Amino acid sequence: MADEPLSDDKPSLELDRDDIQRLKEVMRPDPDWISFSSTEARWINFNPQMRAVFGRGRSCRCDESAVNAWIDEAMSVLFHWISKQIIATDARAALFRSLGRGWIWIQLSSSGGREDKSKLPEEQRTRFKWWFENLNRVLRNRQHDIDKLKLKGDMLKKYTTGYMPMSELVFLIYGIAPAMPIIGIQKWSPHYKEVDRWARDDLVRQAVAKPIASEAERQEYAAHVEQQKTRKQRQREKQKMKKQQLQQHEQLLQDDSPTLTGPARMEQSNTEFESLLASLKREAGLAPGELSPDGSPLSSEEILGIAPVKAEKAESKSPEKAVKAKRKARPVKVPTDDEFHDCLSGSDF
Repeated sequence: MADEPLSDDKPSLELDRDDIQRLKEVMRPDPDWISFSSTEARWINFNPQMRAVFGRGRSCRCDESAVNAWIDEAMSVLFHWISKQIIATDARAALFRSLGRGWIWIQLSSSGGREDKSKLPEEQRTRFKWWFENLNRVLRNRQHDIDKLKLKGDMLKKYTTGYMPMSELVFLIYGIAPAMPIIGIQKWSPHYKEVDRWARDDLVRQAVAKPIASEAERQEYAAHVEQQKTRKQRQREKQKMKKQQLQQHEQLLQDDSPTLTGPARMEQSNTEFESLLASLKREAGLAPGELSPDGSPLSSEEILGIAPVKAEKAESKSPEKAVKAKRKARPVKVPTDDEFHDCLSGSDF
């Protein structure tokens, strides 16, 4: 799916509603497994694997390597669970890519009960909820989180237009590090036993087979994506301007034309049509009254370039020739980046 256009004509809340409705429309064939806002997302209790990881806690809070290892393991069990939901079926994975660019948000929480003073709050989590936000909503509403993560310039592009949606997912988690979100890019592993559910076509399989992109590659990819987006935005603006000009022209014609009766309106239409034909003749380089090759006057269809429908004798073709002719006539569809919007092998935190 192509990135949706930004609009300055609507307030933020209305833009958010439009974005959420668009995402729901994309996911209409399979709607009940994913949410698009924190208010709609439901709380999910930890499964046994999650409880084991979060219940174990950090083996040594003063050992930075041990702390990082525990955080990696805690994030990994959450990523794996969500990824399994995305590829539950081939069709679901394709629908998810059709949502376009965006971030998967994860919020951890404790379900209540007395606080254990011997454990840190993030070690007492018992449930989580998750949802997807498209990129425009992230950039429009999440500046506070972006500032907390100190994302600016190339670092912000890395997580917005620099990641590869055909092979990567962007996760942002609240509730593991104290009062600080964690963001990361996770790439699908080509060796994962169920990766075929994600990569059903050649382009996606090729993207998954590639190694994790370097920082330079992400910057180059982000520049390409932004150039495409700018070009499409210009095309939309030109189309919008042409439409406005056409509407204004039609309105002027209506304002300047007096109300005509039926016969007079018909006469005016005939006059306008004759004028149009004369204009087309001039553009085609035809002299007034020029005749067709058979000596008859040129018809309006011939002037307009519309080929007349002629009855032709059906030719009997062998089945093999018919199949070849059909294949030859079939247009070849050239895939574009926008058609592939876009377990996990590596992370980029």
